Amino acid sequence: MDCHIFDIDGTVFKYHTNEWIDGAKEYILKLSKQGSNIIFITMRGEHDNGKEWSIDRTKQTLVNELNKLGVKFEIIFNVKSPRIIHDDNHCYFDSRKINQTWN
Repeated sequence: MDCHIFDIDGTVFKYHTNEWIDGAKEYILKLSKQGSNIIFITMRGEHDNGKEWSIDRTKQTLVNELNKLGVKFEIIFNVKSPRIIHDDNHCYFDSRKINQTWN
């Protein structure tokens, strides 16, 4: 079983919104149905309180919608950049442009 780690801003949601990037939700649902582990990371944190992309508003959109679809996932807030993955196995890197459509 593979593990997919997604940053939220500009990869899953349009940058600094809670609006899905075209194809992102469908791609995540497809991975979930294949049995993939799904982890979301984001710099969104307490410093974003009161903004459209606050933790609470992000949970209202992302968590509620994926739960309704039966997608199992983990989400970690306040993850600073750069993100460095150390692993003893194969890792793949998908460098995406901000707000790039999933197809």
